[in-house]
Amino acid sequence: MSKLDISFKSELLSTYNFWASKVFMSPLPSQKEISIDIPKIQGITQLYKKFTSRPMKIKGFIYGTSQANLDDKIDDLAEFLYSENDEPLIRNNFPDRYYNAQYNDYVEIDKDWASAQLELKFTLNDPFGYSLTPVNETETTTAKNHNWYHNNIGHFYSFPIVTITFHQNQSHIYLMNNTIAGCRFDITKAFLINDVLTVWGKDLSIKVNNVHSPAGFGDGGTGTAEYILFKKGINQLQVGTDDPTINVSVNINYRYVYFH
Repeated sequence: MSKLDISFKSELLSTYNFWASKVFMSPLPSQKEISIDIPKIQGITQLYKKFTSRPMKIKGFIYGTSQANLDDKIDDLAEFLYSENDEPLIRNNFPDRYYNAQYNDYVEIDKDWASAQLELKFTLNDPFGYSLTPVNETETTTAKNHNWYHNNIGHFYSFPIVTITFHQNQSHIYLMNNTIAGCRFDITKAFLINDVLTVWGKDLSIKVNNVHSPAGFGDGGTGTAEYILFKKGINQLQVGTDDPTINVSVNINYRYVYFH
């Protein structure tokens, strides 16, 4: 393995005789600002902003044994790099995270008899990096309004997959992140023993026993229908119910989000 090697689609680019030397990627994804010009108010009022896609360029060399062999290796590399959808890309100088990337093109910077300097161009439509190892923690409680803490050591907000397993019949459950104002969801439903409720804000899904089941979302409690997310740092979580008792296990599963 070279000092800087790249894994794409779970294969090292050095396997295809491409040896990376430099990676060009901004330290923070570009942000798109949506604003409005309000009459008689000085300046511009920002409505919201969001991160957009970002490029990643990888400069390196590819070697052959002859000019014809070099051309064949460039063809093999290009064929390997093509994908219909995002594929995981890992830089061995950041081995704890991956990026969802697509290969778009390459620039041939310099070429001689049996080697060429190339710049591979990737697009990250999802501009963040994600931890290779997911966080997976479970909290079990029989106490109403039970609090516990979780530390998100990533750079940005994360959307966990929240799985709640019921150890008794339950007609209402809520989960909230007390660290973020208004970050709470309520759901009222006839849950039975061993039912499993899965809520994931990233793809806006609510399932019971792995079947799409959004009915009752936002009912009961404070009538709140917000998907749970974690901010960077310490987050205080709370689970509770309008029912007289509670007996549940709450599992959170997510990956840290990195800017770079």
